[in-house]
Amino acid sequence: MVAEPYTADDPEARLALFDFAFENAPIGIALVDLEGRINHSNAAFAKLLSLPPDKILATHFKDFTHPEDIEADLILFQQVLQGRRDGYTIVKRYLRPFVRSFTFSSTWPPCAMPRAKSYASYRRSRVSPAIRNMSANSPSGPHS
Repeated sequence: MVAEPYTADDPEARLALFDFAFENAPIGIALVDLEGRINHSNAAFAKLLSLPPDKILATHFKDFTHPEDIEADLILFQQVLQGRRDGYTIVKRYLRPFVRSFTFSSTWPPCAMPRAKSYASYRRSRVSPAIRNMSANSPSGPHS
Protein backbone atom coordinates (compact mmCIF):
# COMPACT_ATOMS: atom_id res chain seq x y z
CA MET A 1 0.00 0.00 0.00
CA VAL A 2 1.40 3.38 -1.02
CA ALA A 3 0.67 6.39 1.16
CA GLU A 4 -1.10 9.33 -0.42
CA PRO A 5 1.18 12.33 -0.91
CA TYR A 6 0.58 15.32 1.37
CA THR A 7 -0.70 18.43 -0.35
CA ALA A 8 -0.91 21.71 1.52
CA ASP A 9 -4.15 22.68 -0.22
CA ASP A 10 -6.05 19.58 0.98
CA PRO A 11 -7.91 20.66 4.16
CA GLU A 12 -8.49 17.09 5.35
CA ALA A 13 -4.83 16.20 4.99
CA ARG A 14 -3.77 19.41 6.77
CA LEU A 15 -6.09 18.68 9.69
CA ALA A 16 -5.00 15.05 9.82
CA LEU A 17 -1.37 16.18 9.91
CA PHE A 18 -2.20 18.67 12.68
CA ASP A 19 -3.96 15.94 14.68
CA PHE A 20 -1.04 13.57 14.22
CA ALA A 21 1.48 16.21 15.33
CA PHE A 22 -0.74 17.29 18.24
CA GLU A 23 -1.30 13.79 19.60
CA ASN A 24 2.31 12.64 19.14
CA ALA A 25 4.07 15.81 20.27
CA PRO A 26 6.65 15.27 23.00
CA ILE A 27 5.60 18.57 24.59
CA GLY A 28 2.36 19.20 26.43
CA ILE A 29 -0.32 20.94 24.38
CA ALA A 30 -3.79 22.00 25.45
CA LEU A 31 -6.40 23.91 23.50
CA VAL A 32 -8.92 26.06 25.29
CA ASP A 33 -12.30 27.50 24.41
CA LEU A 34 -13.12 31.21 24.55
CA GLU A 35 -13.81 30.92 28.28
CA GLY A 36 -10.40 29.40 29.02
CA ARG A 37 -11.62 25.84 29.61
CA ILE A 38 -9.49 23.05 28.17
CA ASN A 39 -11.37 21.24 25.42
CA HIS A 40 -8.52 19.14 24.02
CA SER A 41 -5.10 18.14 25.30
CA ASN A 42 -2.48 15.60 24.45
CA ALA A 43 -0.93 12.86 26.57
CA ALA A 44 2.22 14.91 27.18
CA PHE A 45 0.12 17.70 28.75
CA ALA A 46 -1.63 15.22 31.04
CA LYS A 47 1.76 13.82 32.05
CA LEU A 48 3.07 17.35 32.63
CA LEU A 49 0.26 17.95 35.12
CA SER A 50 0.39 14.42 36.56
CA LEU A 51 -3.34 14.06 35.92
CA PRO A 52 -5.41 11.63 33.87
CA PRO A 53 -6.69 13.22 30.64
CA ASP A 54 -10.34 13.04 31.72
CA LYS A 55 -9.56 15.22 34.78
CA ILE A 56 -8.18 17.97 32.53
CA LEU A 57 -11.04 18.38 30.07
CA ALA A 58 -13.47 21.24 30.77
CA THR A 59 -11.18 22.58 33.50
CA HIS A 60 -10.19 26.24 33.31
CA PHE A 61 -6.49 26.83 32.70
CA LYS A 62 -6.34 28.99 35.83
CA ASP A 63 -7.06 25.87 37.91
CA PHE A 64 -3.59 24.57 36.95
CA THR A 65 -1.87 27.95 37.24
CA HIS A 66 -0.02 29.10 40.35
CA PRO A 67 -2.17 31.73 42.16
CA GLU A 68 0.50 34.42 41.75
CA ASP A 69 0.55 33.91 37.96
CA ILE A 70 -3.20 33.83 37.25
CA GLU A 71 -3.76 37.57 36.87
CA ALA A 72 -1.04 38.10 34.26
CA ASP A 73 -2.21 35.04 32.30
CA LEU A 74 -5.85 36.15 32.34
CA ILE A 75 -4.97 39.68 31.22
CA LEU A 76 -3.00 38.37 28.24
CA PHE A 77 -5.71 35.83 27.41
CA GLN A 78 -8.38 38.58 27.41
CA GLN A 79 -6.22 40.76 25.16
CA VAL A 80 -6.08 37.93 22.61
CA LEU A 81 -9.86 37.49 22.77
CA GLN A 82 -10.33 41.23 22.32
CA GLY A 83 -8.10 41.19 19.23
CA ARG A 84 -5.50 43.43 20.85
CA ARG A 85 -2.77 40.81 20.32
CA ASP A 86 -2.39 37.72 18.15
CA GLY A 87 -1.09 35.51 20.95
CA TYR A 88 1.32 35.45 23.83
CA THR A 89 4.07 33.51 25.53
CA ILE A 90 4.26 33.49 29.30
CA VAL A 91 6.59 31.80 31.72
CA LYS A 92 4.36 30.71 34.57
CA ARG A 93 4.15 28.17 37.32
CA TYR A 94 1.79 25.23 37.00
CA LEU A 95 0.23 23.31 39.84
CA ARG A 96 -0.03 19.55 39.97
CA PRO A 97 -0.93 17.03 42.67
CA PHE A 98 1.76 16.21 45.23
CA VAL A 99 4.14 18.85 43.86
CA ARG A 100 4.18 22.44 45.04
CA SER A 101 4.58 24.00 41.58
CA PHE A 102 6.87 24.04 38.58
CA THR A 103 7.72 26.67 36.00
CA PHE A 104 6.94 26.22 32.33
CA SER A 105 6.65 28.46 29.30
CA SER A 106 3.18 28.63 27.74
CA THR A 107 2.20 30.02 24.36
CA TRP A 108 -1.31 30.97 23.32
CA PRO A 109 -2.52 30.34 20.69
CA PRO A 110 -0.36 27.26 20.12
CA CYS A 111 -0.52 27.51 16.34
CA ALA A 112 -1.78 29.72 13.56
CA MET A 113 -5.32 28.36 13.30
CA PRO A 114 -8.13 30.64 12.22
CA ARG A 115 -10.16 31.86 15.18
CA ALA A 116 -13.07 29.64 16.05
CA LYS A 117 -15.30 28.85 18.99
CA SER A 118 -13.53 25.57 19.63
CA TYR A 119 -10.97 23.16 18.31
CA ALA A 120 -13.76 20.67 17.65
CA SER A 121 -14.83 22.68 14.61
CA TYR A 122 -11.43 21.89 13.08
CA ARG A 123 -11.34 18.18 13.75
CA ARG A 124 -12.23 15.91 10.92
CA SER A 125 -14.13 12.67 11.27
CA ARG A 126 -11.50 10.32 9.88
CA VAL A 127 -7.75 10.16 9.52
CA SER A 128 -6.45 10.18 5.97
CA PRO A 129 -4.62 6.98 4.89
CA ALA A 130 -1.28 8.84 4.69
CA ILE A 131 -1.51 9.97 8.31
CA ARG A 132 -2.85 6.58 9.45
CA ASN A 133 0.26 4.98 7.93
CA MET A 134 2.52 7.47 9.72
CA SER A 135 0.76 6.77 13.01
CA ALA A 136 0.96 2.99 12.61
CA ASN A 137 4.69 3.28 12.05
CA SER A 138 5.38 5.71 14.90
CA PRO A 139 7.49 4.46 17.84
CA SER A 140 4.57 4.88 20.25
CA GLY A 141 2.27 2.78 18.07
CA PRO A 142 -0.97 3.56 16.29
CA HIS A 143 -3.36 6.24 17.52
CA SER A 144 -6.91 6.84 16.40
